[in-house]
Amino acid sequence: MRLLMFKADNGPMLGVLRPGSTDENGEVVELSEIPDLRALIDSGDEGLAHARAALSSSRSKTRRLADLDLLAPLEEPRGNVIAIGRNYQKHAEETAFMDGREPAPPTIFTKAITSLTEPFADIAIDPAISDKIDWEVELGVVIGKRGANIKRARAMDHVFGYTVLNDVTARDIQSGWGGQYFKGKSLDRSSPTGPWVVTRDEVEDPQSLKLFLRVNGITKQEGDTRDMIHPVDAIIEWVSKGMTLLPGSLIATGTPDGVGFARTPPEFLKPGDVMESEVQGIGLLRNPAVTRLVEHVIGGGVNGLLALGSTGETASLDEAARRTLLSSVVAAAAGRVPVICGVAQSHLSAARFEVEAAARLGAAAALVTPPFYYLIDQATLLAFYRGLARDSPLPIFLYNIPQFTKIVAQPETVATLAREGAIIGIKDSSRDFEYFEGVCIATRELPRFRIFTGSDTMLMPALAMGGAGTICGAANVAPG
Repeated sequence: MRLLMFKADNGPMLGVLRPGSTDENGEVVELSEIPDLRALIDSGDEGLAHARAALSSSRSKTRRLADLDLLAPLEEPRGNVIAIGRNYQKHAEETAFMDGREPAPPTIFTKAITSLTEPFADIAIDPAISDKIDWEVELGVVIGKRGANIKRARAMDHVFGYTVLNDVTARDIQSGWGGQYFKGKSLDRSSPTGPWVVTRDEVEDPQSLKLFLRVNGITKQEGDTRDMIHPVDAIIEWVSKGMTLLPGSLIATGTPDGVGFARTPPEFLKPGDVMESEVQGIGLLRNPAVTRLVEHVIGGGVNGLLALGSTGETASLDEAARRTLLSSVVAAAAGRVPVICGVAQSHLSAARFEVEAAARLGAAAALVTPPFYYLIDQATLLAFYRGLARDSPLPIFLYNIPQFTKIVAQPETVATLAREGAIIGIKDSSRDFEYFEGVCIATRELPRFRIFTGSDTMLMPALAMGGAGTICGAANVAPG
């Protein structure tokens, strides 16, 4: 059986994948009477019998696999994740026997359970913590039966099942903090697991499973569990010497060659990369890498990144620097949130050129200020935005910042441009609540019109006026 956890209306729910299912037509049977996988493991044979009965019953409630948001199958294993290091060194076991020596005990360490995350979750990269994030695809072993000093011949009796795990590692912390395996491998929500646990009876031989790690479709690791120095039964024997293994414990059995830091030159995950971890016959994980900034943005309810300002410091950058900065932010966003490009040009032709360049680099919209530093009337302002929008490849936001442009885009002008489709929203940095209120009122019949406020002092008024428009936020960012 393939047992999994998924999000339901009332919280996490346990399910079992119907045999023969695929990602396209998969069907999951609910096991609502058992709270989670660890509880099923604790219930022993009775829990497995309940799952099999649910699979065979025509009255069981089912869901489409494609509709589910999968969770880590063991979100909280019993105790830290037990991990095995250096378990795929080529020919090491053979060489040891040829020299008349038994293989040395495996390197055993642990990683925090808070490092585990969902099978398709984003892997957030925070350069302030580490920018040397590396991959390690591994076969995970879930313990189903308590035991200590377990003999190798009986070790497999203690296995509940198998899963896929990526022991994502911050190499600079691992090596630079004095050899900190635990710390370097325990960054919060960094190690995906799943997508399910395959019960032991469905895996004929755990030592004949192929492993693959791909980044952006390119294979970086390719191995086979037959090349383990210490196979699964030996790992259980070694780990349990003088130490009790508990039901619901998770063991990461080591990774084959091909990790990033050992490449020439070294390679590490970067925002925008997509990492796939696969153990054939068990499952596949797929995890985009994003910057921690994007996680903060989403967690805070803000839904846009302003990569370049129309005014201020980034407006003074030369064209090449602005393109580089925009490309970096688009990569950092990794498609998770829209990136808005501020356009700092004072003439229509120049503004049009920059909007087109922003579109080619992947921006989702353009924030364009009215012409700078000289007085224009509302008719001229209307003509400017109409001319820009006529052939624009991107949706346009009007930027009202009279401190720089010396003109206020009157609420009636904003509403006219919005009704015509020339603009989809406004970022107002006037710090004038009466003006802001006027824009909300003028556009209240345009429910898709978006109103940004660029001032912290306007945040509460913006939220208070939410009924008159959709209030979004923009975050000024510069990638490290």
